[in-house]
Amino acid sequence: MIPVILNVSETHLPDSQESLQGLIYKAWRSFVSLRMTNTPFCIQPSFSKTFRLTLILCLLALSVVISAQNIMQIKNAQGVINSSVVIPISITNDEGFISFQCDVLLPDDFTYIPNSITLTPRSVDHVVNVTNIENNTIRILSYSLNNTAFLADSGDVATIGLTTPQNEGEFTIGINNGIIGNSESVNILDSIINGDITIGPIGINENNFEEDKIQCFPNPFTDIVTIQINSDNIQALKLQVFDVKGVLLSTHDVKINENESNSFSLNTNSLLGSNPSNGSYFIHFAYNDGNQEYSTVKMIQFKK
Repeated sequence: MIPVILNVSETHLPDSQESLQGLIYKAWRSFVSLRMTNTPFCIQPSFSKTFRLTLILCLLALSVVISAQNIMQIKNAQGVINSSVVIPISITNDEGFISFQCDVLLPDDFTYIPNSITLTPRSVDHVVNVTNIENNTIRILSYSLNNTAFLADSGDVATIGLTTPQNEGEFTIGINNGIIGNSESVNILDSIINGDITIGPIGINENNFEEDKIQCFPNPFTDIVTIQINSDNIQALKLQVFDVKGVLLSTHDVKINENESNSFSLNTNSLLGSNPSNGSYFIHFAYNDGNQEYSTVKMIQFKK
């Protein structure tokens, strides 16, 4: 392919105040025409240094604008074996969007925790649904009945909770059939980025009170679960307890008074009912820490 020489004579540029506008306009026209034909170009050395430098800066700025994309990403996460891990889903967008959908491909031996999906403060009046489909895949759909756009142009839009396997290692979690929908129901998704989940042995991250704001112990438990809150800013929280099928077993609203212990206990009957079966259960916590809203899921094991 023969390069095209960008030939814009300085003697024909507008004078004084309009010179920069004229330069940008000519650069833009030339740049767009070459982009459309995929033709390489070069700049004549006869141009003055100021002209060449300004032209290059204009083209670089235009290339940044043109290369902006709408990207859906599953972020990397870390956890420990036989526990749970929170996975963030992020969207970077150069255009407003009102909905998103994706199929999340879970690694083998990972399981989606029922009702653990939570929208972030980027949502306004949006709702979200999760459907289990075949091959250890979940489908996530979030939308606004009022066609309200998600806030901001980058950051997490939702988080999901997964149970972790018995073996350590690094696992890939992927996305298929991604959709970022604008107000005209057009899919503006340009690309997706898969994530990695690193699972280590118990003891690396567990019981790290500086990193984890809520702890449940003992785990497994028989009679009583103690819930430890590791933040002085949490004044109240809501607990919802689910079994592995997603059935809601109990709900608890807890207020924490100042100058009192940041821990409380719940007995088995209060959490799981009068005749629970051995196995795994999930506690979904929703709370405010300062001015921010948070949500997290803890897996607990009951053994008679």
